[in-house]
Amino acid sequence: MFPDSKRIVFVAYQNLGYDILYKDISKTDYSKDDRKVTEHIDVSFPKGYFDHTKTQFEKTDFTVTPDDIMLGLFGAGNNQSNIGLYGFGAFSLSDYFGNKKLIFMANYFREGKSDNVNFDLTYLYLKNRMDYGAGIFRRNNPFWIYSISDINNLLYNYDYGAKHMEHYGAYGVMSYPFSRFFRVSTKASMSRYERDYISEVDRTDVFANINQLTVSLHYDNVLWAYMFPADGFRGKVSFSQSVDLSGQDFLFSSIDIDLRQYFLIYKKYIFAFRGIGGYIFGRDDEFFKYYIGGYGTLRGHPFLEYSGTKMFLVNAEYRFIFIEGIKFGWPLFFGIGNIGGVLFVDAGSVWDETYTYKNEDGTLRDLKADAGFGFRLFLYPVVILKLDYAWEYTGKKFDDMNVLFSLGFEY
Repeated sequence: MFPDSKRIVFVAYQNLGYDILYKDISKTDYSKDDRKVTEHIDVSFPKGYFDHTKTQFEKTDFTVTPDDIMLGLFGAGNNQSNIGLYGFGAFSLSDYFGNKKLIFMANYFREGKSDNVNFDLTYLYLKNRMDYGAGIFRRNNPFWIYSISDINNLLYNYDYGAKHMEHYGAYGVMSYPFSRFFRVSTKASMSRYERDYISEVDRTDVFANINQLTVSLHYDNVLWAYMFPADGFRGKVSFSQSVDLSGQDFLFSSIDIDLRQYFLIYKKYIFAFRGIGGYIFGRDDEFFKYYIGGYGTLRGHPFLEYSGTKMFLVNAEYRFIFIEGIKFGWPLFFGIGNIGGVLFVDAGSVWDETYTYKNEDGTLRDLKADAGFGFRLFLYPVVILKLDYAWEYTGKKFDDMNVLFSLGFEY
């Protein structure tokens, strides 16, 4: 439509083709008999060269085809630590229809004279509405790296301080969708779980079996941008129960909830909110605790500084484009674009028995909080480089700055 609102240009399909039409709509005295007569052309097509009336489908050959293959190898370390070799690999195979899928992931870590290998082998049957599968796994080193974002495990790793670790077993999984956005999933597993920590780490050593059943409800209608969620809601509620089959197996229960809401404003700005809660209870709950602090949780606090059997965490972020692009001239002639900015607030608690909000002097005790800002460099479609500056809030003032560098994607 033209600015004067009296003329329009539009596209219409007629006579086996599209035409661009112009019309003056300022006329208002149309009579009821005004009609547009379109010429009709009778078009006939020649008979096809091949006779398809006797077509028959041959039996399909369900050939297996590789979907994804990834390999990597690198070395690092020194003569004192004898840590110098790390390798990883992953591949997945499926038939052409995607009804059956086999996924294998493994990595190798050399430390001193010991060879540490992690692997996970999963078979999935995806033909019907209900998906199910089974797998076996083993983990005896703290590094579980199969993508670029997993490199954060080298910087922030939950199992640092374990001089011995072993976790192996088998599992079965099932998933059933109630709708496009809502589904239920279950996982049953039997495994051996061992952790032996150095004396400097304040954690309880663990040597026992775990037989566990987990049921989860998922809801996800999130609209994704190139590398991060932009709008919508996603949530997960899980209940896990272990069973003591031998009389010496771990016995505990856990309830976990993870809710995330995203608001896309003017197609440029995003408000992101995340709420997480959990409760571990039962005879052996002391061996399985929540840890928060630092990367991914409370960014203004030391990494995994706080632990307990009860936990909640709230994160709020305002995400925006800080610099749309920078172009450099001679001699390199290259550009950097999509540099994002983030303003955030974190708050959470983790405790065992009695919850104490504040100390007598007015400073926060069990409640922890921080605020800060960060930068995001989007290397599409590979990864997001993240640099955060955060300050712990004590209840009376903001404390020293904590700087975090990480790779990966936004929550």
